[in-house]
Amino acid sequence: MQHLRGVEHPELVTKPPATDASGSRPRVTEGVYTLEGRPAAKLDSARTVLRRVPGARAAYESYSLASTELRLALRGSLSARRARRDVDARDRFKRQAVRTIAAPLVDASPDALSLKRLFEVRGLDVRIAERHIYLSPQPRLRSLLGGNSAPYPADAALAIPMAALARSESLPPTEDWLQHLLAADTLRGQRAGPRIYDMVFLGSERQVPGFVLQHPGEVPEAGEPASLDLARLNSPPSGMLVEDVLDGKTTRALHLGRERMFGSRRYPYQSIPTTGRPGRRDSVSRWRKISSMLAESGLDVAERLVLDVGCNAGMMLAAALADGASWGVGWDLPVISQRAEALLLALGYSRFDLIGRALSERYELGQDLPPHVSPLLNDSLVLYLAIREHIGFVADLAELPWRALVYEGGATESAAGLEEALAPLRQRTTFRVASAVDFREGEGLARPLAVLIR
Repeated sequence: MQHLRGVEHPELVTKPPATDASGSRPRVTEGVYTLEGRPAAKLDSARTVLRRVPGARAAYESYSLASTELRLALRGSLSARRARRDVDARDRFKRQAVRTIAAPLVDASPDALSLKRLFEVRGLDVRIAERHIYLSPQPRLRSLLGGNSAPYPADAALAIPMAALARSESLPPTEDWLQHLLAADTLRGQRAGPRIYDMVFLGSERQVPGFVLQHPGEVPEAGEPASLDLARLNSPPSGMLVEDVLDGKTTRALHLGRERMFGSRRYPYQSIPTTGRPGRRDSVSRWRKISSMLAESGLDVAERLVLDVGCNAGMMLAAALADGASWGVGWDLPVISQRAEALLLALGYSRFDLIGRALSERYELGQDLPPHVSPLLNDSLVLYLAIREHIGFVADLAELPWRALVYEGGATESAAGLEEALAPLRQRTTFRVASAVDFREGEGLARPLAVLIR
């Protein structure tokens, strides 16, 4: 069948009928209809006549495709309206959850100099740099940040703003310091300034903010760390960050498929809730369903490593980090991952790595996994969403020691046929399907969504 130019979802028109075990004729299922007896014979006769009319087949195909596109346009319009009105979703996707690190020395320190002395008494190497207490990478700092369970790379340092230690409040003004994180992330997107891995709260009774960042080089025996630029942590970000990132090139990169027949404006595959921008997939509804299914299975993403295979704009990683995931790693094509990284940074996310690769059944995720997340793999969660139909199962998916995997099938799949879709993976590893449903959001058809647990 020759499809019209601009059709985004040909499967809605050409979706194959289900067949019984013998393959003899279609069986009646949701979305598949059959006619019996005389009405069926009359319909077959009418089809035979119409096939002889010049242009009838092409006209019918054009009508079918146009009606499909019209339905998609209407669904997209409703989804866009919901995205613009959902203020709660915008706030929820606004930032990653802040990790709290118990640090009794912070509770016992009334000011910056006393905290510096307490750190030094405990054997920590401490410097004062650009209005921050700075601790370079060292074993005792690693222990302070969480030891082997800490999600940060080996070169992680810690900068504590001296101004925060001077405050009398027990809790810091979160929004102010998150704005400093956003300023640093903006520079990282421009490949300038240090990379900020995270903003954390230190202490229990008296929490102060601290920035976990990439150490730029060797620390001299005396004086400030060489090439250390913490000044940006004292500056607020400029406005319109997300809108600047979502230019035409980014929108095109994060868009899958061609234009629709109705409407010429391109928009992303995943909706971007913070901006109220719609997408072909409704990120809010999608994550709400995923998180509710995980909760029914006694799981959540808090303090877990989350791996997103085929992450596109990274909105599912953003949702996981907002729910407290310790770190996120996503894979997609290089042109997509670059734009997604800039978008996540502009939104204020930092605990993630995006890897640009052309995925296939021969690709191994483990070869590109950042070393610092390896200790977190045993309790990790994998998101394998709407990607198997394009690449199958990647080569080492069964070997990675994940705890749970969320599987989403293609538009032509259903929960009833889930075992057939998962058969190649089940041959290589053992898991149980904790829950499975057919779920529809956004513009497309219902897809199977399942939680697999080891």
